[in-house]
Amino acid sequence: MDELTGDWKFDDFLLFMLIYAASADLKITQDEKGLIISRFGDEWYSKMLTLFSDNTDFDNFMILHEFKDRFLEDNKNLDRVMDSIKEIFYADGEFSTNERNVEIAIKSILES
Repeated sequence: MDELTGDWKFDDFLLFMLIYAASADLKITQDEKGLIISRFGDEWYSKMLTLFSDNTDFDNFMILHEFKDRFLEDNKNLDRVMDSIKEIFYADGEFSTNERNVEIAIKSILES
């Protein structure tokens, strides 16, 4: 995994987080995809989506856990991540129960 994530910057982590959040209800809607692509570009999104899709749930969780310590040293970055996640959750006009549960789980992971 380190060969794929070893040189990550904050925006790599944020993009991965948004894909993780967008997939909360088991599918990434066109609205969610469009919002992510508008911020990061199609090529970068596709690359990160492939990494996300090729991983197990546990691998993806471990990426979140590993990088939170590197990139979320202060509340400013945590607030930025959580605001971006909320934006993704509302991109399709719905905030599903799965998304609500994933938001709680992500916040718990990132604050621990």
